[in-house]
Amino acid sequence: MTTKWSALRHGFAALCILAAGMAASGIAAAGEPQRVTGVRSVVVRYSDLDLNREQGSQAVYARLRSAARRVCGSVDPRDAAARLAWRTCYRKALDHAVAELHSAQVTALHATASSSRRQG
Repeated sequence: MTTKWSALRHGFAALCILAAGMAASGIAAAGEPQRVTGVRSVVVRYSDLDLNREQGSQAVYARLRSAARRVCGSVDPRDAAARLAWRTCYRKALDHAVAELHSAQVTALHATASSSRRQG
């Protein structure tokens, strides 16, 4: 069994963003100091889902989006620069997590969602 397949069989994906990039952009998780070092990550479990089915793919994608929001922390909605940096963090986190999942269904779902966001 390959390493990728083995990781998928264990049913989790880790979503990681460099915290140093978040601190430089002014984004930090609530309750944490502005100067964060290391890597922030959130584990997204999906062993209960069948990613070959639409419902499973949609459920894991929702979990990945939620995890990306947690990794990138909160931001003052009145600060335009911080909002832009947060959106960049969120997109990178979600892109990374989807790529790490190695699921054609979830990748297609992400591409459709990303395209819709750019158009709307």
